[in-house]
Order: sequence, then structure tokens, then C-alpha cells
Amino acid sequence: MTTQDAWPRVRALYHAALDQPEPVRSAWLEEHCGNDADLLARVRSLLMASDGEQHILDGPVVDLLQRLRTTDDPDELGLGATVGPYRLQRLLGVGGMGRVYLAERIDGQFHQLVALKLIRSEFANPQLRQRFLRERDTLARLTHPHIALLHDGGIGANGAPYFTLEYIEGEPITAWCDAHSLGLRDRIALFLKVCAAAEYAHRNLIVHRDIKPSNILVTAEGEPKLLDFGIAKPLASDSSAMETATQAHPMTREFAAPEQVLGEPITTATDVYALGILLYLLLCGRMPYRRAALGETGWTKSVVEETPEPMERALTRPVGVARDGVAAHASAEATIDQIAAQRATSALQLQRALRGDLERIVQGALAKSPETRYPTVTALVDDLRTYLEGRPLRGGHWRYRFGKFLRRHRVGVAAGTVAALLTIAGVSAIVWQSRETARQARTVIAVKDFLLSLFNASDPNAAKGRDISARELIDRGNAQIERGLAREPALRAELQGTLGRIYFELGLYDQARALQRSALSLTPPENAATLDRELADTLSAHGDLADADALAAQAFDLLQSGAQADAHERIRVLITRSSIAQRRGSSAEAQKLAHEAVALARKDTDAKELLGNSLSAEGLAEWDLRDTAKSETLYREALQIHRDVFGDTDLRVATDRQNLTLALRNLGRYDEALDQARRNVAIREQILGPTHPEIARALDTLGTTLYHMGRYPEAEQTMRRSVEIARAGFGTDNPVTMNPQNNLALLLMDWHGLDEAEQLLKETLAVETAKLGELHYATLIASSNLAEVHARQNKLELAETELRDVLARDERANIRDRVWELFRLGDVRRRRGDWQEAVALDRQALAQAEKLFAPNSRHCALAHYYLGLALADGGEIDEAERQLRATLNAQRSLLAPDGDHPLTASASLALAQLVLKRADGKTEGLALLRRAVTLREQFLGDDDDRTRQARAVLASAEKSVAMEAR
Repeated sequence: MTTQDAWPRVRALYHAALDQPEPVRSAWLEEHCGNDADLLARVRSLLMASDGEQHILDGPVVDLLQRLRTTDDPDELGLGATVGPYRLQRLLGVGGMGRVYLAERIDGQFHQLVALKLIRSEFANPQLRQRFLRERDTLARLTHPHIALLHDGGIGANGAPYFTLEYIEGEPITAWCDAHSLGLRDRIALFLKVCAAAEYAHRNLIVHRDIKPSNILVTAEGEPKLLDFGIAKPLASDSSAMETATQAHPMTREFAAPEQVLGEPITTATDVYALGILLYLLLCGRMPYRRAALGETGWTKSVVEETPEPMERALTRPVGVARDGVAAHASAEATIDQIAAQRATSALQLQRALRGDLERIVQGALAKSPETRYPTVTALVDDLRTYLEGRPLRGGHWRYRFGKFLRRHRVGVAAGTVAALLTIAGVSAIVWQSRETARQARTVIAVKDFLLSLFNASDPNAAKGRDISARELIDRGNAQIERGLAREPALRAELQGTLGRIYFELGLYDQARALQRSALSLTPPENAATLDRELADTLSAHGDLADADALAAQAFDLLQSGAQADAHERIRVLITRSSIAQRRGSSAEAQKLAHEAVALARKDTDAKELLGNSLSAEGLAEWDLRDTAKSETLYREALQIHRDVFGDTDLRVATDRQNLTLALRNLGRYDEALDQARRNVAIREQILGPTHPEIARALDTLGTTLYHMGRYPEAEQTMRRSVEIARAGFGTDNPVTMNPQNNLALLLMDWHGLDEAEQLLKETLAVETAKLGELHYATLIASSNLAEVHARQNKLELAETELRDVLARDERANIRDRVWELFRLGDVRRRRGDWQEAVALDRQALAQAEKLFAPNSRHCALAHYYLGLALADGGEIDEAERQLRATLNAQRSLLAPDGDHPLTASASLALAQLVLKRADGKTEGLALLRRAVTLREQFLGDDDDRTRQARAVLASAEKSVAMEAR
């Protein structure tokens, strides 16, 4: 074949071979070239040129390498081309496996600019497509303020996968730092934000594998964004079938860890190594391997064999000879003076600053073996924070630690004090350090063993061809703790506490509770505040409020006594106690505790997230106390904070939207409430999946909003799903399950299921009375709803007894909102012939509704309606008509467009019967009756008794009006 004909095959093999481990690359290439010696020679020539072992301009390599980098490429799409629902606007960059374009969504759903990465067609084999589609769903859950969000993905017209990322306008982190002349401390602070993104990915069992400056853009606001998680590796996702030799293993060789080059297992330590390279580059402006940077050897060879050059010496390295793409990442041609100026210091001061602790930290991140490297990003971060705070790193000599102490406190340490401290420190520090070092060493080993137990789950021998779920990984880690730490109670407690919290987040409350109790049993009481609080959260979520309250109070006492002085933990405990008080029905106590948490968080500039959580808790307490406007203000501030800190797709943001839904409903703003409710469900389902127990709460909020708006079929479907998920996740005897069950009964009561509603409410009332007590707000609501069912079943005497009992308990429990009990009892009294007491009760209900809720809210609309009925029975026609018109106005403006709501039918029917009594009211009266019939047919169906009743009233009225007209 000619060079032109052979080129696609050469290029494909070159890209696939480039990142094969060097020890097996030659054999791999021979196998895939078969008997084609010419093809083998061409690919080998390319590989030699790209690795620096043959000059790039020697011989026939020029033709092939130029073709490799030409823009005349069948995979390069022109501007305006479409990929899936996106139109390409411009080329942003070219990588080893594909191209990245700025693209605009054009399918009409919404406007969006994205960075679209299109995988090269030669890599679009079935295995890669299958792996890509499987990983896309996992990667879409990575939502962090310093990670560019993965939006979408699919298969292009040429069969090659593509995915879209949040489009970030910014500069690579190295260029941004140099352009802004950031000093070392500011560079480290920026680097720590990148570490936070990597930590978050690792907690979600994702390794990035390609951390480098071009994948970290800094925005105009100075915030870094980690890009290109599209080639990341879920730790437990790949079976052996997916890791075939024909696949390219994506990596950038200058930032690849030794285990990547050698084809060994990838762990979170792989990202630690890449972060170490990045830190080295940010600090000294050079890459760490001298011989590779000078072009004396191939880069991958240096990664495996060469010791990183100390940063102080790297600054004096000759300039202008960078190879292997290093110039793209470093100030390769800058002198030491220029590099120092870019760091706002002098050459001498920069060399001095790069000695000691910073050098030790960087070398720890760049260790060749993952076992001797920092075991986690968290460990690297801890040492960098220790450095920034002027404290000693672990493991140093006591004189080193004491010198750090003197530098931190040099203003307050007098010469005479120094002598005394030297004597004391010389003895005590040695003893303390030996104990602390041993403890920390055991902790690191335990953590490493635990992590390895998770990583080993992705081993093909362990997976046996199956995908390993996050749940299975956590179970495996728990088993490892049980087997390996029987004689290390403190370490066992620490890891069990962590796993317990993970189980809690997964909605596995029984497992969480068991682990957290075990951790508590192994922890000295004076150190147990955090574990107490976390177990209290678990118990509260599961409905065990009494035990949760006792544990949270115990945690608070520990923090108050100073046994554990942690300001942030104190705020968390206050939030937990407020939540428990709110669920117990003690709204005033919940308000007080949340308000205290807010006050503490506002004073702490590092507690922004906790401030959002505190505001959310206070808003919930204010909502229970029926200060709806204040609760909306608090919820909106919490929502803004959580969106700023975590982005739009986060559970805290979902909770804020759920709470805001309740406030907006009480304010009568149903369209806004519905939008917030739908967003809440979407976020939770994206993060937690469709069957997580917390989805039940979100669906309940959405379902009740739809019910309030008269959208009964959609509401029933949503609410039944909520009850089903709650029963599976929380159990059938849990108050948490009873809330959606109660709301489903309300819907059935208004629509077509009185008998089922009665059964659901009896079950609800039994559980809530047993678990919460007869004075709890939820118990009182269920009691009132059951009485209403009995009233609609014409069991009026029973209903009246039940409603009077509820009102008496409302009084004892100091419940401010008695609107429903009052107008329900009023209607029972009206139907039993006592319209005077009915009017009095309904006026009380209306006064409370207008005080606690929006003037045109559902509560006010119903209070007007029942008062209108009572006044009509008493013959006060004009006043009755005003009340019924007020009902229609509220429903028309708020409940649904044009007043299309089943309650409108009842109000129209009642008003029509009053209007028809006037000589000038025949036309309006008949119109109201026809409207009532239409609405009942629409919402209740043709065969419903209420529809037939409306038709009968209309027929009678039409006949009467016709006779009068004669």
C-alpha cells in the first residue's frame, strides 16, 4: 500500500500503542501488525520519534509525523456540523483520543453552550462504546464547585462516542498563576481547591487519571475547574473483558504515574502522583525529571527510573531545551529570576522557600511506589495545610518541631522562656512524638488496608465478570474492618463511624445504625460527640426520635463542657437538635436551636456550608410556626449559599428546594412551588437513584403540590410511588412513612376513595400515636383527617366528637394553626342544623387563615367557602354570596389557570343556587351551574355521585328558568 492508503491504519496503531506499558509495547505492536513488516516499521518509527529516542526530523518519519498532526483529518468536523443535538462552533483543542469543540445545543429544549469532546473514530470499537455509556451515568453524578459538570453524551453519526462538559472560560492553572504573579502560599491555596475536587471524586470511587494544567482552568473569578472527567476510571466498573489490549489507556506521559506507564492497577494514589507533578510545577516552574526535560532520555523512562530533582536545583536547570511537550506545561525557557518574579519574590528567597517542608511534601507525593506515596489526597492536603499554618509535619525531630513552634509564636516568646521550654520540650516532646508517630502509623496502615479492600473489588478475579456496586464495595470494606482491626478498637471505631455515615447517605439506616453503635461502644465517652451526633441523625431519619434526642443532647453537653472543643461540630449538633425538635413537634425549641446555629455560623467565615444548613433548619422551624414569609426568606438564603458552595446538583440544594416548595404553597404561589418540587425530585433521583428512601419525601412534596392544584391523576400516581418507596425504605410502622400515606388519603378523600382513605388514616394514626404521642402535630393532622372522612361518610356524630377532641389537644399542644379543625367542625355543625355555631367556628377559621397564610391561599379559600355555606343556611344571602365569590377569586387566581380546579365546582354550585334566587341572576346562575358540571366531569368523571348531583341541579334550574320565561 502507499503511505496515503496505509495512513489510517498507521495512525490508529500509533495512538493505541503510544500509551501501552513500555515493557509490553513491542510485543503488543508485533501482534497487531501481524506479518506486515512495513507497517510495523512505520509505527515503530513514529513511536521512537515521539519518545525522543530519534530526532523528529530524521528520515521518513517526517512524512508520517506531519500527517499525524495535520488538520486534514477525516475526524475533524467543520464549523456548523452537528453531533447529536449540538452544533459545533469552533475547535477548542486536540488530544490523543479526540477533539474538543465549543458547541451549542440546538434541539430546542433549552439553550446551552458546552465543550463537546468527540472520540476519534478509530477508537470507536464496541467495547469502548459500551464502557463509555456505562461510565457516563457514573460520571454525571460528580457535582462539585471545582469540577466541570458532565452534561450529556451519546454516539455520533460516525459511530464514535462523544460527551459534553460544562464550558469553562479560563486559563490553565499554571498560566493563570504566572500571569497574576501569585506567591507560593496563594498557589498552594489554589492547588488545595483542585485537591478538594479530586478528593470528592475519590469519595465517589472515581480516579481522574489525567490531572494536568490544561485540564484545570481558572476562571476570571480565580476559581479552578477540573475538566475532562470523561476519561476517568470508576474504581469498580471494569471487568477484564473491558480492558482488552486493543484499547488505548489514556494518559499524559509527563503527568503519568509509574504504575500507569507499567500497566499496573490504577488507584487514587495515581491521582496523588499527578497532583504532585502539578504542585512541583506550580512551585518551581519546572518539571521534576531533569534528564527527560533536557532531552537526554524518554519521558516514560524517567518516570519509572529517575528520582525527581529537588525543586531548589531544578530552578537552575538550563533553559530552552524542554522536550516531550514540557514547554506546554512549564516556564521551560524562563530563567530563575523570571520564575521568581512570577511568584512575587526573589530567586534567593524562592530557593530558600522550596527547601525543607515543601520539598518533603512534593517528594512524598512523587514516590515511585503507590505504597510509599501519600495514601490519599486528604493526607497530602493535611500536610499542605500544616505547612501553611506553620506547624511541623509528622515524623520530624523534636528540635524541628520546636523550631516551628518558635517561628509561629516568635513575638510572644521571650529569651528566658526559650531556655525553660527547651528543657521541658526536650523530654516531653520525645515521649509524645514516639506515641503519636506509632498511632499515626497504625492509622495510615489501617486506612490503606481499608482502601485496598475496596480497590481489590475491581480485580477481575474478585468481580468474576460482574459490575461491582458501591454498596458491595462498602460491604467489602466493612468485612475487612471486622477481620483486621479486632485488636485496634480506636481505629476500628474511626472507620466504622465513617462507614456508618456512608450507609446513612445510601439510605441503609439499619446498617448505618449498627455500625455507628459499634463505633460508639469502642470510643471513650469524652471523644464521642461526633459519633453521637451522626447516630442521632440516623435515628431521627428513621423515626426513633426519643433516642436521637438523647444522643444529640449528650453530644451538645460534651461540646459545651470543653471535652471536645470543635466550633463547627457544635453548629452541626445544634442543627441536628433543631431537626429532632421539629420532628417531635417542638417548633419553638427547634426555632431557638436553629437560630443559635445561624448566629454561630455567621461569625465564622469558614462555615459557609454550615450557615446554609443552619438557615435551612431555622426556615423549617419558622414554617412550622406559620411565619411563612420569614421561612421563605431563610430558605432562599440557604439555597443561594448551597448553590454557591456545591453547585446546582447537590442534596443540600434539593432540600432547600423542597422546603421552599412548602413555603410557596402556603403563600399561594403554586406554579413556583411546582417548579421547585420538580427540581427537588430531579436532583435527588440524579444523585440517589429512583428508589432511595429520601426520594419518598421529595415525591410526597411534589404529589401534594399537584393535589393542591387539582391535578388529581398525576398527583395520585406520584403519591402512590412515594408511599411505596417509603414503606420499602423506612418500614410500615415508621412515622416517616406515615406522612406520604396521610397525604395520599387526603387525595383519595377528595377524589374517589373514601374507604381506602379511612383505612390509610387509621394505620397512620395508630403508628403516629404510638411513636410520636397524641399531641404531636402529625398525630393531630391524621386525627383531623380521619374525622373528615367520617363526616363525608355521614357519620356526623362520630366526626364531631373526633374534631372536638383534636381541638382540645391543639390547645394543650399550643398549636396555632387550627384552621382545618375549625371549619371542618363548623361544617359538621351546619349539617347537623346548628348554623349559628357553624358561622362562629367558620369565622374563627377564616381569621386564623388570614393571619397565618396568604389572603388568597388554599386555607383562606376553603374558610371562605365553608363560611359561605353556613351563612346561606342561616339566610344571610348577601354575606354568603360575598364569601363564595371570595372562594372563586382565590381559586381562579392561584390554584390553577382560569380556576380549573375541582373545588371551584363546589363553590360555583353553591353560589349559583344563591344567585338564581335573584330576578337578575338567572343567566349568571345557569353559567355557574354549567361550569360546575363541566369541572366535575373533567376532574371526577361522568359516573361520580357528585357529577350526577351537579347535573341534576342544572337540569332542575334550567327547567325552572324555562318555566318562568313562559
